[in-house]
Amino acid sequence: MKEQFSFEQVGKRTPYEVPEDFFSNMEKEVLAKAHANESRQKPSRFARRTIFLAIASVAAVLLLFFSVGSIHTSHPEEVKLSMVDKAFGNLDAADQVYLLDVYQEDIFLNDNNQ
Repeated sequence: MKEQFSFEQVGKRTPYEVPEDFFSNMEKEVLAKAHANESRQKPSRFARRTIFLAIASVAAVLLLFFSVGSIHTSHPEEVKLSMVDKAFGNLDAADQVYLLDVYQEDIFLNDNNQ
């Protein structure tokens, strides 16, 4: 390669040609696509995070609802009065007295309609 290069030897000619109005048409197309993309912008980071948290919260609530619902409805016939009596009988006397006092003072269980 020559160490001395002169632009004066090359001149102002270019090896390629473009059709007439190429650059004005390209400008119009770029602006049209830019305006079309403005209406389809991605949601902001905050909006994406908010949407994700909302979906995760709804999923957690549904999961909790179905899991708690299945616990309460899975074996209702297994809890019998004899089992409650047996559990109460296994308590010591002080705990039995405490539970009876709490039961008697409960305003929802003992509605006296006064």
